[in-house]
Amino acid sequence: DLIISGNCYHDIGPFTYQVYTFLTKTDNFGDSLWSKKIDNLPLQNISTIQPTSGNGFITAGSLDSINNNGPEHLNSYITKFDENGNALWSKSYGGNGNQDFHSLQSTSDGGYIACGDNNPDLSNPPPYGFWGFYMVRTDATGDTLWTKSYPGGLSGSNDIVGFFAQETPDHGFIACGSKYDSLGNGYVFLMKTDGLGNVYPQGINQTGNAMLLEVFPNPSEGKIYLNLPGKYSRLTVSDIFGKRIFQKAIDPNDNNTQIIDLTGNPDGVYLLQVRNETCIRTGKIIIKGN
Repeated sequence: DLIISGNCYHDIGPFTYQVYTFLTKTDNFGDSLWSKKIDNLPLQNISTIQPTSGNGFITAGSLDSINNNGPEHLNSYITKFDENGNALWSKSYGGNGNQDFHSLQSTSDGGYIACGDNNPDLSNPPPYGFWGFYMVRTDATGDTLWTKSYPGGLSGSNDIVGFFAQETPDHGFIACGSKYDSLGNGYVFLMKTDGLGNVYPQGINQTGNAMLLEVFPNPSEGKIYLNLPGKYSRLTVSDIFGKRIFQKAIDPNDNNTQIIDLTGNPDGVYLLQVRNETCIRTGKIIIKGN
């Protein structure tokens, strides 16, 4: 079976039109099994579509967060459907300016990595006034784990547009797109990140501070995400007086992102520690804004 998506335009007056998204499912011979017109969302564009478990599928792209005839203001979005084209959930991402997804891939923990482009404020000069590479990591229900924007306008570049991102065996991500200079010349853009979307310009240094645990976000309002740099069996968080306020056992074979919820604890600095039989690694967590 095949899933086909696209947009259809309907004239509703002089210089005015309504845009709908449609989905069509066909058999292997191209004969239609069903068609759906999605008109309960504002101006919507599907850029990518992928199969999911249970014969469903998931789409990503952009939608107009104002209205079809209002000022341009696009947010990226993801919608998951069942096998009959019924929406199970739909979530938007971004804020000011325009955001768009061009790629969506599943991750090993059942979540998703999406990438595209982001222009948070068209009125600003570089480095935040041009399109930048945009990447969002979500869980299985589309809730954001982290968001990264790599601005354009740097080193003579006007725009960076993301077209594809995928998880790598080390649970980081590899992403590619196009980078344009001030004359409009385009170049291939390739980026490797760690599991939190962080980029190390000269590669990851295996000595010194690289031994410290990296968490995101930091500072945080309470909920922190940690990608373990190896096999560990226990995680603890203590305050500056050594009082243990959070602990959990870890399956050493669990490569999923660890979620540490310190919501409700006072603002301040906390010590993060993970250990196994032969090694202890530490990091610093800053809670601010509770």
